[in-house]
Amino acid sequence: MIPGSMNDVLDRDPEFTDVGVDRTAVDDWIHRLCRWCPSCLRAEIPGCGRIGWEIRFADACSVCGCWLADRCTVCDRHVSWSRCNYARCPCGALLSNTSSPAAPTALVTLCRALELRSVQMVEPGLPLFNGLTLHQCLRLVRWLGSYGARVPQRARQKLLASDSLENSWPISTFAAEVLIDWPRNFIRLLDELKSEGHSQDGGSLQRTFRGFYRALYSVFRGREYQWLRTAFEDYIAEHWSGTMGKRNRRTLGAAVGRMAWIPASAAARQAGISATALHRLAGEGIVQLRSYSTASGRRFSTVSRESMAALTTDRFTNAKSLVEVAEELGLKRSRLQSLLPVICPEAFKLQPTNVWMIPNKWLADLKATALGLPLAGDVFDDQWVTLDWVSRYGAPDSRALGLLINAVLRGAVAAMRTQPSARLTQLSCQRSAVESFWAQHSFARTKHMSLMEVAQCLEIKQEVVYSLVRSGIVKVELRRVGRRNSDWVTMDELSRFSSTYVFGRDLASALKTSPRALAAKLASLGITPIAGPGVDGCRQLLYRRCDVDDCGIASDSIVMCLIPLRAPAEPKAGNQVHLLDGVRAAS
Repeated sequence: MIPGSMNDVLDRDPEFTDVGVDRTAVDDWIHRLCRWCPSCLRAEIPGCGRIGWEIRFADACSVCGCWLADRCTVCDRHVSWSRCNYARCPCGALLSNTSSPAAPTALVTLCRALELRSVQMVEPGLPLFNGLTLHQCLRLVRWLGSYGARVPQRARQKLLASDSLENSWPISTFAAEVLIDWPRNFIRLLDELKSEGHSQDGGSLQRTFRGFYRALYSVFRGREYQWLRTAFEDYIAEHWSGTMGKRNRRTLGAAVGRMAWIPASAAARQAGISATALHRLAGEGIVQLRSYSTASGRRFSTVSRESMAALTTDRFTNAKSLVEVAEELGLKRSRLQSLLPVICPEAFKLQPTNVWMIPNKWLADLKATALGLPLAGDVFDDQWVTLDWVSRYGAPDSRALGLLINAVLRGAVAAMRTQPSARLTQLSCQRSAVESFWAQHSFARTKHMSLMEVAQCLEIKQEVVYSLVRSGIVKVELRRVGRRNSDWVTMDELSRFSSTYVFGRDLASALKTSPRALAAKLASLGITPIAGPGVDGCRQLLYRRCDVDDCGIASDSIVMCLIPLRAPAEPKAGNQVHLLDGVRAAS
């Protein structure tokens, strides 16, 4: 900090030693004015200064604990470096004659820590500064003091003329009190900042804390300030009653799990109830809820975590909500609710809400029974169907499905687990057993088949059945199963289809040729398919039996019925029948 013109003089002085201070940030040092400690100047002969006196916001002497001075008591002017004698003012007055009262202990500790940080040393009394540089320490002091000292200025961090002690001492004193008694005084600072906000700002961290919040996660975003951000997040988790959403990406992940007041939407999900039911509970005085509106008219609500914990303890001890049980069993909430009267008559509604609660004992018994079923091994084939498939496509109604589940749980219908979990949707039963159960309870569907069953009976892919339905070749009926409508095919319609149409695949297999060769030969005879890749996008060629019979091919021998088709026996050598021979014989 010494002018370059003095380099030659200092180099020739054998008693001069250059100290390796932190000079990376020039603004950390005072240039325009000069500070001194009158007590130290009186004690030193001849008078000499200290590095700590030239650090910005280091307003006390780290040796004697007195306030520094920067104004002459004779001429009442700020003393600058433009003087002939270090111990005298330019007016000639001795600087040691200035009075020097004792400074607060916290400020002295702060000034000593700043002086030691300037030469890369640490102060045991202020360990928060150990991982910071001098510039980072001064930036932190300026930020804390500007927001806590209530200095009248245009903006909190627009501090002017901080070289002057009359402008810097409120900043340094307040920052020292906060840092020495950490984090208790930091919490007090946050309380004061929060109380300054308007009532409509209670739901926004940014509007409540304003520039303090922005600087915390922008200026002090480095890893070395993690302890600072952690203290703020701890405060938010304990004292913040406003909402917090994904827009608060800085504090959401760290504080939302510990917040005393949580958003109403999160509280409703936690309890497994709707937002309306939560407000109804608040109206009954069961939970504590706060609501407020923003300037734009948006309305937010928060719920006390403590009251939600009491609600969970008092009413959810022996029961779980419908949402939780549905997730554990792998069912939809609507489907489980429709099954409750049959499979769980002990279920009840949480008053004064309309939320279904399911006893824990019933759920534990069900899971234990499900886990006791054997795991599916090599015996599992297409003759086994899961309860999930049955509930979607096979059950006539919810009551029938509930009775089937009860039969499975008590062992009346054999079942296996396809996965090592207790989810009801993964339990599997044999098709024949399910159909027998429907017949025993007058739920048999002897006149209707689902599209998936039609595809299995005809040994074709489901998308081929869908294509035939879209083309109108297969007629369907709309039936309601449970809470949904689905397409079904009657047995009479399936018999009509089987007697009217034949797949080119089956013709080619019976005549020992390929479907492509069959299509080419029939096309040469003027016979075209009514469905297929080149007709309507169907993946299977489909012909009318009457058209094929006109060529002398007996299509009646190729029967499509509910029994899966078997592969034809391998003919003996010399007895193979070819399509071309059949066509010639017919001609």
